[in-house]
Amino acid sequence: MIVRNPFPGRSANRIMLAFASVGLFACQVSGQTAAKPAMPNYQFPSAELNKELPKWLKFSGNYQGRFEGFTGGGYKPNSSDAYFLNRFRLNMLIAPSPWLRFNFQAQDARVWGKNQNPPVVPFQNTLDLRQAYVEIGDSETKAWGVRAGRQELVFGEQRLIGHLNWVNDARSFDAVRATWRHKGARVDAFASTVVTQVDGEFDRAIRVKADNFHGIWANLPTLVKGVTIEPYLLWRVTRNLKSETGILGKRDFKTYGIRFSGKVAKVWDYTSETNGQKGSLANDSIGAFAGHWQIGYTMPKAMWKPRWLLEYNYATGDKNPTDNKRGTFDQLYPTGHDKL
Repeated sequence: MIVRNPFPGRSANRIMLAFASVGLFACQVSGQTAAKPAMPNYQFPSAELNKELPKWLKFSGNYQGRFEGFTGGGYKPNSSDAYFLNRFRLNMLIAPSPWLRFNFQAQDARVWGKNQNPPVVPFQNTLDLRQAYVEIGDSETKAWGVRAGRQELVFGEQRLIGHLNWVNDARSFDAVRATWRHKGARVDAFASTVVTQVDGEFDRAIRVKADNFHGIWANLPTLVKGVTIEPYLLWRVTRNLKSETGILGKRDFKTYGIRFSGKVAKVWDYTSETNGQKGSLANDSIGAFAGHWQIGYTMPKAMWKPRWLLEYNYATGDKNPTDNKRGTFDQLYPTGHDKL
């Protein structure tokens, strides 16, 4: 059982009462190494199954449950709720050769007891295909790799691009992603469309209002000694949106930025990420900026080695909602619960 931080939330006066995740199967598909068993004879259920299967076929999965409740929802009186979220995932890996793999993940996310009828995303999205992609090469350990199909996209601290696994249904993209690695450096380029989730229907991108998202992200840990540098350029295009004055058109803007992270003298750590946005939405111009700065100090000789942290975050907003100038920073597709 893995107990996670229960405090991040979105509603006013939210009280998280419990959170637990139970791994039913070894996570072979995600590439994570399972913890050593507490009992000598203990085996994950999938381990026994996989022993009977060909080496090129593996199954795994997990179940996660979380009970949460809140008062003052929407900052309104007499507005409270309490419910149980549960999510089951089943993974299948087909690896006919070291350079060719097929990954599949089915997900069933449901909510019990919520004051909502019928329950909707992100609380409930019954049995659906969350991931299904083919990988040629190896994006994580070899010089190059290409993934094509439905998949997660995760970069940096997930402040702009993440899987959003905190919510019950999580996020995935229909994407093609190419990775190149050389002497510790890594460059990823991708073209994608975010998957729109609808309970009771097969999840897919909405063609009428497709949200296309493309980019290139570099990770350079050896360019400067002791510093990891991550420059990136992201491009978001969405059709059929209205400008501030009601003109229907296309949203088209770029996000450019750079992230620095590292340690000093083993006790100090730091992160800095700044980014800007330029583009247009119909006859509106887009111009925005955001930044994140963090410094931490770990006390190595103190009991439990506490870490002190100082953090500052900033993002621009819109000064005038009718001047055809958009100044609000677009967070894109973050995993923000543990950040904000």
